[in-house]
Amino acid sequence: MAPRTFRERLQQIEHKDPSMKLVFVAGDVLMADYAGHKFKAISPTGDTHLYSIFVATLPCSQLIFAAIHEFQRVEDWIDGLTDAIHAFGGIPRRLIPDNPKALVITPRRGKNPAVLHPAFLQLCEHYQCKGDPARPGMPNDKSLVETAVNLIQQELIPELSLRPKIHLEDAEVLLAKIVLELNTNPMEKRQKLTRIQWFEETDASKLKPITMARHQYIAKDFTKMVTRQYRVPLDGSTYSVPSMYREQNAYCTMTRTTVEIFIDGKLVATHLRARRPGLDMLIDSHMPESQKAWHYLQDGQMLAWAEGLGDEVRAVVAFNLEAPAPGAAKSLRMQGLQKLQTVHGTDRLIAACKLAVVKGRMEYRTLRNMLENGCEQRPVENPPPRPTSPPLANVRGAEYYARRSA
Repeated sequence: MAPRTFRERLQQIEHKDPSMKLVFVAGDVLMADYAGHKFKAISPTGDTHLYSIFVATLPCSQLIFAAIHEFQRVEDWIDGLTDAIHAFGGIPRRLIPDNPKALVITPRRGKNPAVLHPAFLQLCEHYQCKGDPARPGMPNDKSLVETAVNLIQQELIPELSLRPKIHLEDAEVLLAKIVLELNTNPMEKRQKLTRIQWFEETDASKLKPITMARHQYIAKDFTKMVTRQYRVPLDGSTYSVPSMYREQNAYCTMTRTTVEIFIDGKLVATHLRARRPGLDMLIDSHMPESQKAWHYLQDGQMLAWAEGLGDEVRAVVAFNLEAPAPGAAKSLRMQGLQKLQTVHGTDRLIAACKLAVVKGRMEYRTLRNMLENGCEQRPVENPPPRPTSPPLANVRGAEYYARRSA
């Protein structure tokens, strides 16, 4: 069609807004993506890690769901989509995530369909919906979730900048508060109705009801032999079981966040999944009584050693004893504290502990860095005094108002 003919026909139908707009059918699509911004938070084990924000939305009502994940692996995507489906209370006809390598083996090119990860296909088969990832380099395929990501980042990033040492639990509460505000705030371009009201009018009745059990993706499963040290080696780390199950066959399942160990069909141990290889995930209740007594004796010896060096050293040792740690990390931490005295000397260790108590940073790593950098030997700089304005004749002071009240 020639441009002139197009303009004439456009004038005939009196179209005031010739821009092309996407129209979404209620209950048809769920879009999902990860926010580009990552933030640091303190994990339940006391370590600082980077975390990502998973966001999902229903384009028709623009209702938003968000969660915090540490990684963006296939199990994170599967769990995020599963959580979103159950949070919305229904199943859409299509799932449109981004085009990540975790879910898409080969992206869609021209007429060739995309080759999807078997775990994604299993999720779609479980909920009886279709997986249709966005095309590479085409953010318009998931435009509404991009808008939701921007809205969350605009509210979350300033809050996180004011709280650089935020714990993961507090970050989750903050994210839930932001999402609730977005879902309950009126939208100017939608008759000043909230996203929840639009959801009740549109998507709520069109989503397919969830009649099946919640989908549980098993990232890995193993059959292993329990060692003499009542450990099961899995994925580069070791996980403890009660000591009575030494040298028995164990069936292990690994999800995104947990590891479950079964012996003779009975669940005998549940662990948090190790963040990296090389960790020993030990639960104190799995140890035999003799080893428990040795561990408690070791803690008492550490406190007695610290009391001989002063209250500040004892406070640092007590803090590190109470801090959660996987496996043998606590014993290694105590050995490291005693080694600091040998390497740097007693006087420097006491001075560093005093500085750590004053700053409220009593972690072993922080104390070690202080000693390596000589922070305890630097003079404490007092802040400069605030300049005071000279007294002015036209300013009424306290004496004036005291006379008035008398």
